[in-house]
Amino acid sequence: MRDLARQVRSALTTYLERGRAAILSLSAGRHDEATEILRLRTAAFHNFRAVDVMALKSGSDLAKDPAVLAMWDEIRAVEKELAAELEIAAEKTRQLYSKIRETRAKIGRYRSGRSEKQTVFAKTV
Repeated sequence: MRDLARQVRSALTTYLERGRAAILSLSAGRHDEATEILRLRTAAFHNFRAVDVMALKSGSDLAKDPAVLAMWDEIRAVEKELAAELEIAAEKTRQLYSKIRETRAKIGRYRSGRSEKQTVFAKTV
C-alpha cells in the first residue's frame, strides 16, 4: 500500500509540474511545445487514475490522504491559470486566422483581376 501511495503522489506531482510547464510555454508563445506538454500531462493523469483504482481495490482510499488533498488544491489553482492561458492562446489564434482569411481574400481578388473597391452596378431597367 505504501508503494501505491508513493505512485499516486508521483503521478499527481508529474501532472502538476506539467501543468505549470504548459502555462510557461503558452505564456511564452510556444504553442507546439505546450501541446506536447499537455499530451504528456494527460498521460500522467491516466497513470494516476490507474494507480488510484488499484489502491481502491486493495482497500485504501488515497483520496483522503492529506498530502494528496493538498496536491489537489494546487492542481485546481494551476487548472484555473492554465484555462486562462489557453483562452488567451485561443483568442490569439482566432485573430491570426482572421488575418489569414482577409489576406487570402485579397490575394484571390488580385488574381481574378477584380480590384478591392471595384463597384458592381446592378442593371435596373
